[in-house]
Amino acid sequence: MLKKLTLAFAVAAVAFGCSKPAANTGNTSSTGNSNARVADGKIDEDDQVVIPSDVSKDMFLEGKVVSLDGSRAKVGVIERNSNGFYTTGSRFEDVEVSEIYEVPGKEAKHEVKPGDIVLAKGESGAVLPWHGAEVVKIDNLSVMVKGLGSNKQPRTVGPDGLIKPSEKTIAEFKQSGETSMLLSKAMKHRPMLVEGYKPKMGDKVLAEPNLAGFFQSGTISRMEETMSGGNNVYVRWDDPNTRNTEKVYTILPLANAAKQPAPTVGRYVLVMPASDGKWLYAEVMAVNGAAAEVKVEDGTTRTVNPGEFWPLEENER
Repeated sequence: MLKKLTLAFAVAAVAFGCSKPAANTGNTSSTGNSNARVADGKIDEDDQVVIPSDVSKDMFLEGKVVSLDGSRAKVGVIERNSNGFYTTGSRFEDVEVSEIYEVPGKEAKHEVKPGDIVLAKGESGAVLPWHGAEVVKIDNLSVMVKGLGSNKQPRTVGPDGLIKPSEKTIAEFKQSGETSMLLSKAMKHRPMLVEGYKPKMGDKVLAEPNLAGFFQSGTISRMEETMSGGNNVYVRWDDPNTRNTEKVYTILPLANAAKQPAPTVGRYVLVMPASDGKWLYAEVMAVNGAAAEVKVEDGTTRTVNPGEFWPLEENER
């Protein structure tokens, strides 16, 4: 009788240990590698995962699966609380299961080579970020990676700090890296000023709020004379989502945009957005008469005509 009970408990223990879908380990082979993509979406509640961040396409955030509903998962983002501990409970995201990656276990083995694009664990802060990166060098205990954008400083991560993403995610990482590089270079150039221009009430302008490094279209709605004899200029933005009025610094008259000469290949410009709001940085790829084909910071390529772009200075500042 004792032998039968012992056998029954052993069978129950094995069954309980195998209740989690095999796909959730990331790999059904005998290698034990948990870095592979969870391809079939069999994620369980309480799994520790990474999910896309709305901050950047090459950034994911660590979290914990709270519940599942068909192809969607409710994930609690892991954040540092006031006591310095990392917990969930204050921020939740609804995520497509196919976009979730399981966090590797401590026993993870990396199956990567130099040149591979991976998700690499980042430096802990208010959250636990993971970033798109390129594998540079591999040794027995760690992997050296570098960023895909303007920050290419190499850093080292352990095998449990690597995830092999899908081809779709890799493509998004590469696009995000190119965007970061374009922005980094373009923002070193300031817009060409219009000599002799003096702002006046009602002017439609392209202006920079609070030396922010970006430019929006709007209308000069207020001017205040300063003690030095100049004017503080305030603009009401065209963007319906930011209809507030702000003090501005660099001011460009939009009436002059159509008068700007066609830029040369390799120059940087600001281009008009699809809707009212922030103008985008772009690099000129080709010129056809007065029009220019540009690669925009959002990853798109399009043709802009006079009035739809503003040239930046050739030299960096």
